[in-house]
This record gives sequence, C-alpha cells and structure tokens, in this order.
Amino acid sequence: MLIVGADGARLVDEGRGPPLGISASARYGQAETTLGADERLVVYSGGLVELRTEDLQDRVERLRDVVADGSRDVEELLDGALAPSRRPTPTT
Repeated sequence: MLIVGADGARLVDEGRGPPLGISASARYGQAETTLGADERLVVYSGGLVELRTEDLQDRVERLRDVVADGSRDVEELLDGALAPSRRPTPTT
C-alpha cells in the first residue's frame, strides 16, 4: 500500500504479510493510520508490480513515482501505473 499526499508517496510497511491464499496457516499483522484530508490510499496487488524481467523493488519504486503526482485524476494514475506492465515481453 502507498499513501499519497502533497509531499509525495510513501510505502506502508506495517501490517504486511505473505500473499493472500498462499497458506492456510499464514498470519497477517495489522496496521492503523489516519489519512489526511488531502491524502489517498493506493492499494495494489503483486500483479501490478511483479514482472519476471524486472526487479520487484524497482517496480514498486516506479509505481510510487507514478502515483506521487497527486494532481492527476484516478484514471490517469492507473494508466501511468499500468503502462510499464503493458509492454510486450521479449521472446527468446
């Protein structure tokens, strides 16, 4: 999850756990935060940031950079976030 505000976007590290459904015995932490009036919460799945051809942390940082521009409407933010994953994957 990312919290997006006037000062950019920051990653929410608290309350994270393994992917949903990976194990019946998985345990998940909880986190609580208060969003400011001008802040948005961006929740994303691994499908948006995971690509075999790119480092996961690089993809999360790219998403953070895209959504940090809070002046864009939601549709523009989604288009910007999805654009890198729409590239055709190289074939060998």
